Amino acid sequence: MGAEFLGKTKNTIIKHIDAKRVALATPDFFTKVPTDEPRCAIATISVGATVKDGDLLIVESRNGSVDARRGNSIVAKFDNPTSDLVAAIGKSGGAANGIAKRVHKISKKVEVSLC
Repeated sequence: MGAEFLGKTKNTIIKHIDAKRVALATPDFFTKVPTDEPRCAIATISVGATVKDGDLLIVESRNGSVDARRGNSIVAKFDNPTSDLVAAIGKSGGAANGIAKRVHKISKKVEVSLC
């Protein structure tokens, strides 16, 4: 009776891992890099100006036209800026930061993303 009784009355707890809880506890949620890219606008590079990928530019709106500056010189003018682009730059005080994402050397165009 001793061995059989102990075998019948032993603990019935089964250990298992809750997979959903483990997924919540993994530290990859905040370490992922966002894949969404900001909207880019096309600008024509001014004569004599050089723009490279990754250049920091100041995007300025005046009288409905949008220019990209590096320092005091205009390096590019935006082709047909949308009204929401002009309005967004106007709301931010008339100037915004931009980054040259891609330079097309043959057509003298540059893709500028606004920060």
